[in-house]
Amino acid sequence: MNGTARLKQDHVDAVRWALHAAHCASIRTLAGTTGLSFATVASIMAELVQTGEALPGEVLPSGGGRPAQSYRFDAAHAQILTISAQTRGNQNVIFAQVRDLYGETVYQTELVLDTFTPTDFETVIDRCRAACPAIWVLALALPGVVHGGRAVTNDYPALVGVDFKSQLEAKYRLPTLIENDVNAAIVCHARPEGIVAGVYFPRRFWPGGAICINGTVLHGAAGYAGEVGLLPLGIDWLKLNYASTSTASAVAATLCTFCGLINPDLLVLYGDFFTPAMQQATQVAARRCAAGELLPPLLYRDALREDIFTGLFAKGLQTYRNALHRPYPFTTETTELSGE
Repeated sequence: MNGTARLKQDHVDAVRWALHAAHCASIRTLAGTTGLSFATVASIMAELVQTGEALPGEVLPSGGGRPAQSYRFDAAHAQILTISAQTRGNQNVIFAQVRDLYGETVYQTELVLDTFTPTDFETVIDRCRAACPAIWVLALALPGVVHGGRAVTNDYPALVGVDFKSQLEAKYRLPTLIENDVNAAIVCHARPEGIVAGVYFPRRFWPGGAICINGTVLHGAAGYAGEVGLLPLGIDWLKLNYASTSTASAVAATLCTFCGLINPDLLVLYGDFFTPAMQQATQVAARRCAAGELLPPLLYRDALREDIFTGLFAKGLQTYRNALHRPYPFTTETTELSGE
């Protein structure tokens, strides 16, 4: 892309996302927001209306001058499919949500399975695409270590080694991101400045952690950052009685390890066993650890699924923005937004 074309694309992006932020605005308002001329914005708005990204809205009162046409951002023009493989009690479930560009859920479904196989995810994707043909981005969260779009380790043997990103992009021709589930969840609590860490205690499997520094998830050289199972704490997580407050000492040992290594501003604890009594026991036990004086505020969450979907949407929206600016693996000139 030459300099002139890139400048035009930058201007289109500026107007597109200014309208997205405003929901509805006139050309004059968008010109003031973006710093572009009225004529430039008018030309871009004509293009966005033609592509369906913007829709004509109400005619605004003149205030003494000529009435102004408003435009509204069409959030349904493109959709983001978010998928998460999780446990629910003793069940293995693939959950899926399709969200519009404002994050509103327009469709959701689930598939209950004995275990997970790669083709199960395609079954869910096919179901969602049949219901929502405007899906533009796939965002998938998996348990275990994910690196370069590949499941390096996983609680489910059939998923280990699968290059989900390459396979799904090749089949569906849609921009695709693959993320560890706790990494996706911690995005919800990211801060532009500061360090946030999260630990998920799933009971049936070993815990997993995530670290977010200045708004960016730390994956590590091979994707292993935050892998609690590698910490030499001498704890057999599968034999713990999570209904007993005695488990608080094991949780506290993990928290203090994070405190001593990265000194976070916030620690998010995911688990369905954090009763008020367990929270109190965890706080007391953590204060007794060597790094207890570094203990930041603790946020207890039992809604891992909700945070995963919110984090996947945030990452999916950024993928959508990047793909519009640098279309891959197809171009918007030759391919409809659904990727068909």
